[in-house]
Amino acid sequence: MSAPQAIKNLEDFKNFIAEDKLSIVDFWASWCGPCITIAPWFKEQAEKYPEIKFGKVDVDENDEASAHAKIQCMPTFKAYKGGELLKTIEGADKDEITKIFTMDANKLKEEATKEKTEKEALKKLEENVSMVKEKDEFDNFTKEAKTTCINFYVKDYKEEVDTLHSNLCKAVADEANTLFTKENTARCDLRANGKLGNDLNITTLPCMKIYNNGVEIVSLEDNCIEEAKKIMTLDNEAITKKVEEVKAEKERLANLVKQIDEKDEYMNLIKGDGLVVVDYYATWCGPCIRFAPTFVKIADMPEYKDVKFIKIDCDKNTEAKTHANVGCFPTFKLWKNEKELGNLEGASKDKLIELINEHK
Repeated sequence: MSAPQAIKNLEDFKNFIAEDKLSIVDFWASWCGPCITIAPWFKEQAEKYPEIKFGKVDVDENDEASAHAKIQCMPTFKAYKGGELLKTIEGADKDEITKIFTMDANKLKEEATKEKTEKEALKKLEENVSMVKEKDEFDNFTKEAKTTCINFYVKDYKEEVDTLHSNLCKAVADEANTLFTKENTARCDLRANGKLGNDLNITTLPCMKIYNNGVEIVSLEDNCIEEAKKIMTLDNEAITKKVEEVKAEKERLANLVKQIDEKDEYMNLIKGDGLVVVDYYATWCGPCIRFAPTFVKIADMPEYKDVKFIKIDCDKNTEAKTHANVGCFPTFKLWKNEKELGNLEGASKDKLIELINEHK
């Protein structure tokens, strides 16, 4: 049985991927939780597929190789053959990585060539859509006395994000289109301009924000293009009405998940005879913040109208954190009559729904 080969320097990396054999390299960091979690599974795959070369690059110890491979996040998995890059997967996505093991190398090469052609075409289309990089640029663009939209994206993050970005760029480049133009449409690459995303509290993708005269009309996350088309045609009176509707909806959703900062109130809630789902989170935890809108959406599902959803900021309500013996963030626990019925560590919508259905 073979373990993944540790690649110590740039020369070793180049030699490793140069062989005319499918090679998969895991770029990882010792401080990266998902990297550590997926490592045993990656080792198992190396033993399962001896015909494939498996390698690992510690990005802190071999920064030359990680820079050469243009690594931007951890973990990143890259597939090569004969020195040619065939596929890149960012994140610990076992399903996508497994596809590489079972796919013919020539097929991977064909897909890589197609993807490269599509990216080159998209790059030309992007020239028609201005890039907003800083808060001042964003404010100047959105305060104009017209309806404007900005699409926030990270390339290769999710298929729906890439599709929205591509479709919007195509629409702007299409002279027959009058809704999305060079004058009223902009984009923000959050990988390159993450500070602006933080300033605007962008927590989920896709995300398209639409403004009029400096006022946010709506922030779209689903079916963005079609919904945006409707809003871009609204007159001032309809825009005012839409802003009021969106504000009311935000207030309704905010009331679905109450934050509990006092231990006594927390204890009274979990002592009740109804099911209570608690999100134990920290404000400095990226996955916690990104999952927060999803938690609200789950709370809003009709089948959970009799379930109470609350959240605990574990830096504020330390006593609740201690009571629940929370060891990582986010952690979700289900309570009824002060009895813990189930728990989930990590942000997974499907697993949380499955857990709630098991006990509701």
